[in-house]
Amino acid sequence: MTDIVFPGQLAGGPIGREYLPANYDLVIYKGDYLPFDITLKNSSNEPLDLTGYTAKCSIRSTSDSNTAYDATCTVSPSEGKVSVKFPSSLTSTIAAGSYVWDFQLTDSDSNVRTYFTGDVTVYSEVSR
Repeated sequence: MTDIVFPGQLAGGPIGREYLPANYDLVIYKGDYLPFDITLKNSSNEPLDLTGYTAKCSIRSTSDSNTAYDATCTVSPSEGKVSVKFPSSLTSTIAAGSYVWDFQLTDSDSNVRTYFTGDVTVYSEVSR
């Protein structure tokens, strides 16, 4: 399983720049299980307290598409970790091609922050 760590941001630079999502591209082999963990840390390298947060991670053909392929996200608040899983039952329904994805957290006050975004490449399976 892959781990992605989002480091805390240091002061400086234009206001808002530190809030832009990090870019990570995903590669999926159609029908394969894709799990990864995201750990969020503060500037002291300690896990963020994610108590009261919910997570969402989606793949779409374009950002405007109505069809979304949503991962199962499980938040572990004290660890600052979110387990993201795209099960085989979901990835088998995605046609080979190019897509986009993002990962967002929503706090208890309904404030949303997008931490990751990127392109997705889905390859066709041979064995069925």
